[in-house]
Amino acid sequence: MTPDNFMRIYDVPTRRQLLRIENVDAPMLDAVFSQDGTRVVTGTNSGATRQWDATTGKEIPPALEGQVGPIGGVAFGAGDTLLATTAVGLSTTRLWEMPGGRPFGADLVGGRVPYTTRTGFSDGDVVQSRSAFSPVGAHLATAGGPGAAELWDLAPDHWVRAACAVAGRELTAAEWREELPARRPLALCS
Repeated sequence: MTPDNFMRIYDVPTRRQLLRIENVDAPMLDAVFSQDGTRVVTGTNSGATRQWDATTGKEIPPALEGQVGPIGGVAFGAGDTLLATTAVGLSTTRLWEMPGGRPFGADLVGGRVPYTTRTGFSDGDVVQSRSAFSPVGAHLATAGGPGAAELWDLAPDHWVRAACAVAGRELTAAEWREELPARRPLALCS
């Protein structure tokens, strides 16, 4: 992968180029194939994450947007049901439900310091941020800038227990609408 607006897919045994995909709005910084090999997902310098059909090269809508910063790392979880996108130098990772591309929870911020565009470090210190799922998808390792690495437990029931312990109450109707708009409110903490 070269940091430009083109992605080239090759046949490994023959080294023949099969596809040349152009992203018109920004250079592509990272790419990952879905485990079933039907899709390629790219993180871009514009902050958008795009899906492509791996046999035709046509874009598969929707683009995954809303994360702050260039997307320098993309990774599929087990079964292609979750995608992790990591912003370059910000140590923030977002999970997406796939294939539809709906955000799953809030951004994950790794390390001791929650780096943002205001508290980040100089470009000389920034490395492309990557994330990786454990083989069965129960954990996600994220890496950002210096000292910003984390191992995340992805079991939803563990998230619920932790949220209930912190909040000490159920979500309000307004919180359900804002944080989980596509889900029916449930009693989680009782």
